[in-house]
Amino acid sequence: MKKVVFGTLGSVIVAGALILNPYSMNFANEKFGEKTAEAKIPYKRDLLFVSDKNTDGNLETVASKKIKNVDTTVKKAMKVNIKNKKDKVAASSVSEYEDLAYNVEEVRNDKKLQKELSKAIKSGSKVYLYGGVTFEEYKELLDIKEVAIKKEGKKLRFDVNEKEEAKQKGGLKNNPNALTSEDDYTYDVIGYTLDEKEHNQLMISTISVAGAENEEIPTDYYAQEILDSTAETVDVEEQKYTASLESKSIFNWFKPETAKASSKIVKSSSSRVFGNAYWAGSKVGWTVTDWVLHRANSDGDKKYDYFFVEDNTTITTAAGWRADKLKTDHDIPYKNDYIRDWDPGDDSSSPYSISLSAPYGVSFGFNMSGNPKVNDIGSQQYDYGRWEVTNTKPLSTTGMKGVRFEPHTSWRSYAPDTLAVANIQEWGYFSRSGIKASSHVKMKVSYSY
Repeated sequence: MKKVVFGTLGSVIVAGALILNPYSMNFANEKFGEKTAEAKIPYKRDLLFVSDKNTDGNLETVASKKIKNVDTTVKKAMKVNIKNKKDKVAASSVSEYEDLAYNVEEVRNDKKLQKELSKAIKSGSKVYLYGGVTFEEYKELLDIKEVAIKKEGKKLRFDVNEKEEAKQKGGLKNNPNALTSEDDYTYDVIGYTLDEKEHNQLMISTISVAGAENEEIPTDYYAQEILDSTAETVDVEEQKYTASLESKSIFNWFKPETAKASSKIVKSSSSRVFGNAYWAGSKVGWTVTDWVLHRANSDGDKKYDYFFVEDNTTITTAAGWRADKLKTDHDIPYKNDYIRDWDPGDDSSSPYSISLSAPYGVSFGFNMSGNPKVNDIGSQQYDYGRWEVTNTKPLSTTGMKGVRFEPHTSWRSYAPDTLAVANIQEWGYFSRSGIKASSHVKMKVSYSY
């Protein structure tokens, strides 16, 4: 009797473990008496990258190197399809891909393709346009209303344009020290999906090529940026999936037969903003920014609303390059908006302090490895927070590689305006053996009422 009970319980547990297991036994594939397991990968990503030029093997090489270098589980989940624009891709199949990448010039000149990509993004695909595109054009080509993400219950927009800003009662400042240029709002890559649950729902990338300012950016540079973004998304999705299965394992007696996730979980983010520096065909340094815009309690002030922007920017390098300096600018562009505070101040050792007075009530410290020097060069008169973070260890081979800077800026926004906007810019400065390279990216951070 005990044997029967034990056998039944054991069967239930084993059956449960198989149900929770991400691998299913495919007995139809029996060969010479051997049973094989067919992996089901729910976080699989099929990327279609269409080039407007002959690939001559370069893109395939970039893709194969990227897939070779990623984690084994990510490698299984990534499938990259490299196509020349002359290769016919059936219209009915475009929306079947999780990720689609097209040169914006080709999309501009093909109304049928615009409709196909519009259908794809509205069905949940992530669409990358590369080759120099603004948010306004991205929306127009794909027939979507806005490029926005939701974070902490708020809608944050990246696509505020000049017409919308002209309607604001405050108007723009005539600030000679403001770092403004509409050209800075043209991005080398924009990737976006309407799926609000996806990691990196929005990806923005700019590419700076050292010593080649007027030369055309090679297509494989664009491919590298899009592959990096896809690989990161797959990595996060795989780790989340593995964690969800482990939490469901029965009494923790049986663990699902999943591939091991990385020891460090990548923080899921709604957006990623990249400023990249390339030299001699390789990406040598970059900044990556994630930000949150907070609205504070105005304490009954009917004339102004109160906001602060939380900026998290990491600078890093590759190929033996050093990260020498990070420069950050937070500019409050409207005439009737006034900066309240910005932090950290001048400092050269951890922890670097953030303290925003009421009504914000923000106070904390953060660390940066190597204790780089922070130079606060903000201006109350011209309404901007600005910092230069420099390496203090000249003999270091990597400089500030991996340093994460977390500046905050608060301001009061004129209540009759329907937008609260801060312009954020990041610069990275890199070097190796006397050679220098730099990156730059600019974005509008917008709260939409």
